[in-house]
Amino acid sequence: MSKYFFYSIILFFASCNVFAQVKIVTRTDSLFFIGIDNEVIIDPAKISFSKLRVIINGGTASGNKGKYNIHCSSTGSPVVIKVLCENKLVAEKKMIAVRISDPVVYVAGDTLVTTGMISKKHLFSFDSLVARTNVPFLSMAILRFSVKKLVNKTVTDSLYNTSYIFSPVVKRMIKTGVKGDTFIFENIYSTGPDNSVLIYEKVKLTVTD
Repeated sequence: MSKYFFYSIILFFASCNVFAQVKIVTRTDSLFFIGIDNEVIIDPAKISFSKLRVIINGGTASGNKGKYNIHCSSTGSPVVIKVLCENKLVAEKKMIAVRISDPVVYVAGDTLVTTGMISKKHLFSFDSLVARTNVPFLSMAILRFSVKKLVNKTVTDSLYNTSYIFSPVVKRMIKTGVKGDTFIFENIYSTGPDNSVLIYEKVKLTVTD
């Protein structure tokens, strides 16, 4: 066996090892979301960016030198990211584009609750409202909401809150709740993924004891 062949084998496996280190990093394992920037980072390990070529099918991309934002326009479409080095495929990742789900509003405190029956002690632990979607990294800020108290299905108090955090007045109203009383959080406004203002469904809590 010639030395040339031996050294060629070593170089081949060394090259494969370098190629194997090229990584495509996304914020979720398999999903891109329509309407927002989907961040993609290409980690080239020991390969120079000048030797790499990134191909993206199924979406439009902006960025360079390993940092890209991918925009998707249709649901269910596969988005394929390929990284080539001197026309050799060194990394590939397939993603699926989905829509951002309608936000769910939670009353927050020791735990997160959407609606239903609640003990008075548990009710007193709440101090704010939060909104969540199926995008784990999406930040949504609640701007304002109103809350009303119902006794025997009749509205006895109604207040307006100008933050996601309960005002002292709202907290005092909640502390007056007894078994059978219902608190309804409504007219909830929040910044959305496209910076628009959204209105959410009502959150209804009824005191059990």
